Amino acid sequence: MRANTHTNKETIRRSAITEANRSVDRGSSEHLILRLQRQVGNHAVVGLLRQSGAAMVVQRLSFFNTDWTRATRARRSGSGQTGVLFVEDDTPNALVVKRGSEPVRETELAHTMHEKLGRGKVKVPAIRAATTADRDGIRWVIWSVLVPTLAQEERDPDSFRAEVAKQFEEASTVFIMGKATGQEFGQLTKESPAVAHGLLTSPEYVKRLGMATAIDLFLGNRDRLLSANLGNWMTAVSNIEEMITLIDNYDRYGPQKLTEEKQRDWENDIFDRYLLTDKMETTANEVLGMLIRVLRFESPTIQLTDEQREAFTVNFVLGMREGRARILSKLAPRIGRRSRTLKRVTVQGEGGQQAWELLKKRARLLRENRSLS
Repeated sequence: MRANTHTNKETIRRSAITEANRSVDRGSSEHLILRLQRQVGNHAVVGLLRQSGAAMVVQRLSFFNTDWTRATRARRSGSGQTGVLFVEDDTPNALVVKRGSEPVRETELAHTMHEKLGRGKVKVPAIRAATTADRDGIRWVIWSVLVPTLAQEERDPDSFRAEVAKQFEEASTVFIMGKATGQEFGQLTKESPAVAHGLLTSPEYVKRLGMATAIDLFLGNRDRLLSANLGNWMTAVSNIEEMITLIDNYDRYGPQKLTEEKQRDWENDIFDRYLLTDKMETTANEVLGMLIRVLRFESPTIQLTDEQREAFTVNFVLGMREGRARILSKLAPRIGRRSRTLKRVTVQGEGGQQAWELLKKRARLLRENRSLS
């Protein structure tokens, strides 16, 4: 009997090396490496993974406490005032640097909500606000390793770098993110319309879209499925699953900011209209209608039969219901405590406690499921 107990313990016990050797294709492996780097340092992780059997690529340009001088190349998307920086270190794990005016609290909350509630269904890239030290490092990256694209090379390289540096220096907010995997859905519809059609008729994929939409709408974000913004989610298609990665998770025009004014807008424009359980079918049909209108221009070969449209609505609603259940389990549970992680992200900065109370109010309304009009 004791021998069996010993064997069971050995089976259950996992070493750090075993965890580190998990496939790079699994989302948890990247998070594991980042966590190890943060806890014990990058040098220790490198040594660990060099031991026999270790096959994972180590990210030299770590997400936390980033040493920007380890960057070997940077490029900027776009050619005008918009665009993000892709900062690379000769591994597949590039960092993305984005400037903007989005509030830190609501942006980080959206990522954290999707990360915690979408587990196993959707992913979001890691995100954090840049520190003063990061901004100095980003300036070094721009002047030292930024490589213009062919379109950007039409101008003097130094003047191009000076313009990019100025844009980031003047930005009120700069976010550092992990690189998202897969292709934007809009890109898929143009380059692989058969694949895009297959995704829109896949019950599991549509359920995932519905779940992400429920969480988006709870947060006040209408700028993804509801507006048919095909560039705001990415899909990595493999032989075993269709993983969705959500990007650009803050809607600057929606009632996403946790203030009394935006709360009233959310109650009137989103909760009553889209999130009540008896309105979810209408929400699904509105999403489907927007997708069909956009696809008619972007990729007219993608067409759904009446039967496929009906199945889309059914599965989308099922996904929304699952998203609703996951929100309530973390923010309005019948038993147990609310998520401490979500509270920690919400209460940061000025007005944090009020923001937390408003988020809890949204969850209570979702639980009560009664119209406010």
